[in-house]
Amino acid sequence: MKVLRRAIILICLLFLIREAVYAWPEGKYYDATLKNKVKNNQATVIELNKKGKFDGNTFAAQRIINTSDKTYLRYRLVSDGRGWSFAGSFKLYDANHKEYKSFSGGSHGKLWGQEGLIIFDKLPESTKEATLVVENYDRKLELKLLLDKAGDK
Repeated sequence: MKVLRRAIILICLLFLIREAVYAWPEGKYYDATLKNKVKNNQATVIELNKKGKFDGNTFAAQRIINTSDKTYLRYRLVSDGRGWSFAGSFKLYDANHKEYKSFSGGSHGKLWGQEGLIIFDKLPESTKEATLVVENYDRKLELKLLLDKAGDK
């Protein structure tokens, strides 16, 4: 009986450890290749930390990472518990209303929501402001992103 009890406790602990690892954030840049580009001065980072409410959820545009050919948006979604995805719902516009095409990216679901990286066509270095539009069916959020280089980190 004692062995069975200990086995059940051990199994429960293993499940808890797995959930704790799964909930851990993916890292500042989300991707090791992107992190290396930043480290080797092949990419610039603009810290945004711009938040908005989206259907009861909190969406945060954390940072823009510019490489020689792409612009990456690192985001986080803190969910209120309803399950749905942002797949295909990001649009980025500059001040002249030019849309920058969105490619794939990546995202991971977490216990508290979702975090991910979206890839866009490269924003010109001279861009000072952009608008991120997040749409999914009847839900919409617009965030003005100030791309002032003074905020680099």
